[in-house]
Amino acid sequence: MYNRSYAIMEEERSEEEIELVGDDEGVGVKLAKLKKDLEACRADKDEYLRGWQRAKADFINNQRQREREDAEQARFFEKLAIEDLLDIVDSFENAFALEVPDIPWAVGIRRIYDQCLQILERRKVTAIETKGRKFDPYYHEAVETTQTTDSHLDGTVIEEYRKGYKLGDEVLRPSKVKVARFENK
Repeated sequence: MYNRSYAIMEEERSEEEIELVGDDEGVGVKLAKLKKDLEACRADKDEYLRGWQRAKADFINNQRQREREDAEQARFFEKLAIEDLLDIVDSFENAFALEVPDIPWAVGIRRIYDQCLQILERRKVTAIETKGRKFDPYYHEAVETTQTTDSHLDGTVIEEYRKGYKLGDEVLRPSKVKVARFENK
């Protein structure tokens, strides 16, 4: 057999890590092969690390996207529930437009209506201001116009047919209104 000796230094992991002590000719060839294998392992390790980092970033991005979608879906269903509640509030308001007697069942109905309003308030739902305001198609839906001779009233909401509501700054339902239109005679 031939004589081979190596000294491996633990502190440094580089090409100088293996020190040749013998004078055998085959050792140089084997050392070159080991260096080549080491470089291939390092390249594989770097590739696997980059792949793992990409997979981790993709996972985090997908998780964030899922959270955004879940929040958006929850908000969508909340808006649907609020819109259904608004229909009930409209029915109460139509009923209260008539003169309601002060009897126990009517007082109970009024309390239910007040509870509905409290729910809307907790959810940050507010009525859209209409009467006397300038018509804004974002907040108002003109269902009727009427002619006026006062130029200051041109484009002003003069009557509200159905209340509109906002959730924060977002319109849930525009107000149905009657708008004045100036006509110079």
